[in-house]
Amino acid sequence: MEFPLQRALVSAEPLPSSLRGMFQEEWGIDTYQCYGTADVGTIGFECVRKEGLHLAQGLVVQVCDPVTGEPLTIGDVGEVVVTLLNKVYPLIRFGTGDLSRFLEEPCSCGRWASPRLAGFMGRVGDSVKVRGLFLHGHQVKALAGEFPWVRGLQVVVDREGVRDTLVIRVEGKASPNDLKALKTRAEGLFRLKVDAVETVASGELKGSKSLEDRRKWD
Repeated sequence: MEFPLQRALVSAEPLPSSLRGMFQEEWGIDTYQCYGTADVGTIGFECVRKEGLHLAQGLVVQVCDPVTGEPLTIGDVGEVVVTLLNKVYPLIRFGTGDLSRFLEEPCSCGRWASPRLAGFMGRVGDSVKVRGLFLHGHQVKALAGEFPWVRGLQVVVDREGVRDTLVIRVEGKASPNDLKALKTRAEGLFRLKVDAVETVASGELKGSKSLEDRRKWD
């Protein structure tokens, strides 16, 4: 199917190859991605080769050990740390929370002087981005603490086709009204639609992460 839009630049979350393929092959939209944060703005962008993210000018970008903060060797995966030398809004070694690595080989587009990031490779800590919004582990714990009948609670983020899904798994004796109230409160607290609330057997969530991201970005 041909679509009037011929070219698109997308951001806010990773662009899986499956979604890019749908845009380009089914709809005929030449699709690129860029990477940035609300604090910094654009950090990196794709060129016509789509072989990694060229760094934007005016930034100092490092890939650092998430624990020590020390810069890593080219090719090693670490946290993206950005310094923005702006007189109005300076940022010194701002940790984005995103994991990536620098690509060693030069881009085939010929921009030899422009370093590139490999793209999004995960998050540092217990936060994930769902449908463009951050969801944090402390929000999940706060939700569980508001309901005395809850004995264990886990939020699972997954993907069906090109859409993120959010399912709450919960331990405890609950009525249908209890589960409905939990779902309503979660949507208000997370500012995200919850697809389902599922009860699980006692002890099933023991040792599980309170916020689990099962999405694959290939």
